[in-house]
Amino acid sequence: MVDVVLIDQQAFQVFQGFGVEPNTGSRVVTIGPGSCGRPSQFGVEDSPRTTWTYGPVFNVGANTDANPDTNADAGNMRTNHL
Repeated sequence: MVDVVLIDQQAFQVFQGFGVEPNTGSRVVTIGPGSCGRPSQFGVEDSPRTTWTYGPVFNVGANTDANPDTNADAGNMRTNHL
């Protein structure tokens, strides 16, 4: 089991949690509003809590697609590189 969180690097705090799920090697998440343009980082912790691993810092971009139904994967980031 792993817990995945999105960390706001400017505020140095967790911006959004994605919950504990089985470790399948990848996870698709949708990043909520309010984080656009801010340096962010994913944190991954094994569960029960013992060790955190952090991904690279990145900037969250806004979905500019006026019709989200035509771009259902916009805003989703696969975390299998962590």
